[in-house]
Amino acid sequence: MSFSKRIAIDAMGGEGGVKVTLPAALHALELNSDLSICLVGDKSQMQPYLKSTSSALLDRIQVVHTLDVVRDEDNPSHVLRNGKSSSMYMAVELLQSERVGAMVSAGNTGALLMIGRHLLKTISGIQRPAIVASIPGATRQCFLLDVGANLECNAQQLFEFAVMGSVLAESLQGEVASVGLLNIGSEQFKGTDDVREAGLSDG
Repeated sequence: MSFSKRIAIDAMGGEGGVKVTLPAALHALELNSDLSICLVGDKSQMQPYLKSTSSALLDRIQVVHTLDVVRDEDNPSHVLRNGKSSSMYMAVELLQSERVGAMVSAGNTGALLMIGRHLLKTISGIQRPAIVASIPGATRQCFLLDVGANLECNAQQLFEFAVMGSVLAESLQGEVASVGLLNIGSEQFKGTDDVREAGLSDG
C-alpha cells in the first residue's frame, strides 16, 4: 500500500485518549477500504478495543508501543527537549521518515506545532505554520487560517496564510478559491498596520 494512504495516529492525545481515538480510528478504517493506520501509544490501553476488531481491519493496523504521553498542560518547549519517546513525537517521526503520508493528533496543540516545525520544517517560502478550521458556508465550505498557532503575524505572514488556504480550498473543492481578510471593518483605514498592509498586498 502507498504510504500516502497510511496515517499515523497519536492514540494517547487529547482529553479522552484511547477512549476517543481508537473508536474514531476504527470507524475511519471501516469507511475507507484503502486506508491503513499506525497507532502510536500504550499497547495495553489499546488492546481492549482491538480484541473485538475484525481480522480484515487488524490487517490494516500497526501498533507502535510507547508509555510516554504529552499532556495538555505540558510546556511545548519542554516536550520538544524531553518528549522524544512520547506518542506524539514518535507519530510525527513516522511522517518525517515517510513511513506514513499524514499524522493526526488531538493532543497539545502547541507541542504538536513545535514538534512538527522541528522535525518537518516549513514549506519553502512559508515562515510560520497555521492552524486551519473548516467553516460551513452558504454555497460552499470555507476555510479560516490562522485559528490558534500564532498570537501576532506580520503582513507577509498573513499573505502566506492566504496562499496556503487557497491551495487547500482549491485542492478539496476543485475550483478557484476566493480569499478574504478578516478585519474589524471593511474600510481601508481600519485594523492594525499589518492587517491593512496585508489587505493591500499583491504578493
